[in-house]
Amino acid sequence: MNSFYRDNGILARIPGGSLGPARDGLPPADSDKSPTHVTVETDAEYAGRVRVTFERKKFTHRKSWHWGWVAVHAEQIGPSPWDGVPPVEVPSLTDGKRFGLCNQERPTREEKKAAERLRNG
Repeated sequence: MNSFYRDNGILARIPGGSLGPARDGLPPADSDKSPTHVTVETDAEYAGRVRVTFERKKFTHRKSWHWGWVAVHAEQIGPSPWDGVPPVEVPSLTDGKRFGLCNQERPTREEKKAAERLRNG
């Protein structure tokens, strides 16, 4: 099956900076004795402790090629440091307070004139 349709677990939530050190500790991918899949455990910033599966893949460009490791699946095995933290309330773009009169009725011409008279005294 194409890797596009493969279940990748929580791989999208893991920053690349956390995958790099885990990939650097893998055996060289260019030898014939290298396994096709390797699973390692690492600490991800926001996901906590995760188990990442790497797949050996051949990269080609014109007449040259090389082997490398590609992360294909990740699963959380430890608690996240963000578990239990309440979500932050983000101001809405349509609340009308900060970004103008979005999704609210606009004042009539008479109301605008009355407000202008009050401001000018």
